[in-house]
Amino acid sequence: MTPEQGNLAAVHKYRKVHPDRVKAYKKDWAGRHPDKLREYGRRSRLVQTCKLAGITVEQYERALERSGGFCEICGKRPEKRRISIDHGHKTGKFRGLICNRCNTILGLSDDSSTILYKCANYLLERGS
Repeated sequence: MTPEQGNLAAVHKYRKVHPDRVKAYKKDWAGRHPDKLREYGRRSRLVQTCKLAGITVEQYERALERSGGFCEICGKRPEKRRISIDHGHKTGKFRGLICNRCNTILGLSDDSSTILYKCANYLLERGS
């Protein structure tokens, strides 16, 4: 067993034996470091979201920098929700970052460019 593993085992044992102390420490730490807590939570959610989407956090951050935080379809910056990670449902391949509204439109059209093209023609022919 390496020293790191031994130390980790000791930490796990302490947490198991003293759950109330650990809980009190975490609560105290969170009260003293609200900005760090928010950032850790944001980063944790981002890592989990990227993992589910099959991309790395670095890929996400490059795409975010490239788009400037704006939707790659409508060009608007999402106000209430975080920008969505878009992927092809058939291929699973990452396509880009889009707002929730455009993501919903793609989903409701089954990612069909034919349906979206017909929708666009319908609006062009009959007025929007």
